[in-house]
Amino acid sequence: MKHVFNLDGKNDKCETKDASISASCSSNRTQFTCVRKLEKTQQKDWKILKGIMDELIDPAWDIYFQYGFEVLGPLLFGFCKWLHEKSQEQKLEHLFFLSRDGYLLLNAYKEIYPEDKIPISYLYISRKAAREAQVWLNADLKEISKLFPENIYLECREFCSYFSIESEETIRIWEDCGLPKDMRFLPKELPQNERLAKFYERMKPQIIEKSRKAYLGITQYLRQNGFRGKVGIVDIGWGGTIQNCLNSILKNDLRSGCEIVGYYLGLSQKASGEKNKLSFIAAEEEPQEFDAGFVEYPFLAPEGSLIGYSIMPDGTVKPRLENYEYNKEGKETVRSMQTGTIHFIKCAKKFDRSSFSWDAAFSYANLKRMSKHPSMREVNIFGDLVYFDGEKRKIAAPKSIAYYLMHLKDFKYDLSVSGWRIAFLRRLFKANFNYNGMLKLYKNTLQAKV
Repeated sequence: MKHVFNLDGKNDKCETKDASISASCSSNRTQFTCVRKLEKTQQKDWKILKGIMDELIDPAWDIYFQYGFEVLGPLLFGFCKWLHEKSQEQKLEHLFFLSRDGYLLLNAYKEIYPEDKIPISYLYISRKAAREAQVWLNADLKEISKLFPENIYLECREFCSYFSIESEETIRIWEDCGLPKDMRFLPKELPQNERLAKFYERMKPQIIEKSRKAYLGITQYLRQNGFRGKVGIVDIGWGGTIQNCLNSILKNDLRSGCEIVGYYLGLSQKASGEKNKLSFIAAEEEPQEFDAGFVEYPFLAPEGSLIGYSIMPDGTVKPRLENYEYNKEGKETVRSMQTGTIHFIKCAKKFDRSSFSWDAAFSYANLKRMSKHPSMREVNIFGDLVYFDGEKRKIAAPKSIAYYLMHLKDFKYDLSVSGWRIAFLRRLFKANFNYNGMLKLYKNTLQAKV
């Protein structure tokens, strides 16, 4: 089965007229490149790069293609150069790009390094599949609570879907334990709330049974795909949950003999200190902190999420995928961003590579500015895009201030699950406040509770 999809650019013209054109943040067209807080040398280099991009940008491009070209392209060009260098140093036996977020990363990498010495594969795996497969190895509720993002509220249906136990009977047991249907809770409440703990104990036998089955499927799938020896996995990152789960699974599978090194676009400060986890973007930047949905949106493969594995009569294992979540318009939006990204990379291959450092600070600068200090025009362009995180949600689409004054709990939940919290607040208040500071205060408040 071929896992590298076609992402041809709309225009292969990559010649520039004058690489010394100075940068400006004013233009009639929408510009995403307006970098701030870089060192003087890097600021100068970005002005040169922006001049090159301005010469290459076609006014006929749609806004999403342009976003891929101007914002994601430089980021992934730098990431791929870093990944190539680090994976060569580690002397890996195989490099696996994880579905689905690894799709664009893989296409970008193969564009720059079409004949890499290390074998490269696309591996069907997901947080849900890996998490479910390792649950039975340590089914203590305190350990279970650590498998979820700590500052995002959960609901009954979403919690049950993580363990494939969603059914009408499950809802009946939930209510029988005295839990309201519309209850929302933080993961750390699981072992401390008596009713939640009671529900988990009643469902535990079913959860463990499904977990054992998932474990058999994933271990057989990994062996089938040559997941052995010293291997690298490539993903967007943040917490490295899949790597943690795989380590637990393979430690129990005595036949694996595997060492995993994770290569991530970004990691949290906590995850960055863990063994065999490498982050391109400095951990103190924490790009996942308030804008994970916005950052992740363009990376998805044009296929549904992995829900598990089927063992065929001949013993082979095949991935089982959900239906693709997006409609035609959503699919074209993602594809346009990805095609713009690959187009930049095709052009950047022709640049004098000594002209720019392509380190993390340089490559990430444009996305960092946009994600943390967006304009109203930018939040309006991207805020209504729908992303999938357990269920379909708009990236940053708040209700009104008047509504939230009457429904404070809805505000906390909507902010919690927003894929771009800074943009959520920017659209809500329509003013340029210090939203980064407000969100850090909000996070500290959540962590202090319970």
